[in-house]
Amino acid sequence: MTWSPTKDFAESEDRFQELWQQAFLTPLERRIVILLLQGYRTSEIAAMLALTQRAVRRQLNDVFQKLGVSDPLELVFRASERLRARKEHQ
Repeated sequence: MTWSPTKDFAESEDRFQELWQQAFLTPLERRIVILLLQGYRTSEIAAMLALTQRAVRRQLNDVFQKLGVSDPLELVFRASERLRARKEHQ
């Protein structure tokens, strides 16, 4: 079987879209994701929400699992792609 970067990316993108729509994020998880997407660091998010950095990281790890991403960079990339696609369809 030959590896196809385009096909593999498209399949992973489809899977991410499916997971994103099915993910039931808690209000706190959504707030943390929004702040992360706005460019805030874990330490800044913790201070803003009166949480420990460890609590923020734990919440982010839960989000990563729910959305099938491995790190904040991938989350930001995938979310920005999703938002761009949504704007193009409006």
